Amino acid sequence: MDGRELKAKAREQLKPVFWIMIGCALVLSIIYYLIDNAKNPLVYFIFLFVYCPLLMGFNWMTLDLADGKEVKFAQLVDGFNDYGRVIVFEIVNTLLLVGWTLLFIIPGIIKMYSYIMAPYIMKDNPEMSGLDAISESRAMMAGHKADLFFIHLSFFGWIILSIVTFGIVGLYTTPYTSVTVANFYRMLKSREEVVHIEL
Repeated sequence: MDGRELKAKAREQLKPVFWIMIGCALVLSIIYYLIDNAKNPLVYFIFLFVYCPLLMGFNWMTLDLADGKEVKFAQLVDGFNDYGRVIVFEIVNTLLLVGWTLLFIIPGIIKMYSYIMAPYIMKDNPEMSGLDAISESRAMMAGHKADLFFIHLSFFGWIILSIVTFGIVGLYTTPYTSVTVANFYRMLKSREEVVHIEL
């Protein structure tokens, strides 16, 4: 299954829950805007510690969509049900990415793609720590980072439209991209399982 097929599948999966996912993207966008414009450091961290579990809940929703499951708006807050693990993951993930980015921009981008599957791995493995999920993601993405990069690159036109429309189109682009990535994760996961069976 190539990038075009993954995107086409994502579009079909989004159709029945179009407004739910638009609503979730809107909530995330508003909170991100508040974080980005917070003048008080305390306010910044309060919103940040609300945004992280919401973002995790959103990622988990997109994985449910990739699996053909029903999703509801209330699932956006599912990250709060596993708050400690989510926050520890976000802190570790951020520190690692910042550390690599401080060395050079390119290594930071490469590591971002190495760790990108960790939220989905955490959903599939509720007992797994965020750090272990990052390690698992690195192994899963070995040899596949460029594939996902080019899939992201194919959304460039949508990103331009989002900028031109002051973020309005972005409310659709965000779930569209996220569900496509979730489908990419499932594709890699299924390949791993086939290899394990053959071995």
